[in-house]
Amino acid sequence: MPPRPHRGFTLVELLIVLVIVGLTAALAVPALTDALDRRRIRHAAEALRDDLDHARLEAVTSAQAVRVMARPGIRGWAGGWMAQRGYLPLWAASSEPLDTRLRSAHSRPSLSFGPDGGTGDNQTITFCTGGKQAFALSVVIAREGRARVAPAEHDRVTSCAGRRG
Repeated sequence: MPPRPHRGFTLVELLIVLVIVGLTAALAVPALTDALDRRRIRHAAEALRDDLDHARLEAVTSAQAVRVMARPGIRGWAGGWMAQRGYLPLWAASSEPLDTRLRSAHSRPSLSFGPDGGTGDNQTITFCTGGKQAFALSVVIAREGRARVAPAEHDRVTSCAGRRG
């Protein structure tokens, strides 16, 4: 009787494949986590910049001051923000909260745009995630009211990474 053709895989072959898949997954997870952290930080910084631009436009078109402030709580700007003209609320950051691992650093809980669109002085709000200083981004607001997103400076990154909120 001739020998049967080989069918299937041996246990050793299956174990080798499982080890290779496990090693590949172990190497890919940190890179995926880093990419998600970068995306969270960029999303928060760009959303704040867009809302600051909107608040500035609102102040100029209405010829009234518009104030943008961090939502109350220990997380500061990382907990979201809202805008108001006088006592009239205009909008809040978004219906979904920002990622809870996000942190922020800023010396003041609010900033105001005057009827000319300016803030009166330069300000910076930095977003980061704990322990990931390389991913930090800052929203830089010029005294004329223009906002931009830029890589965070080292001292701001250190301040942000050391905060709880």
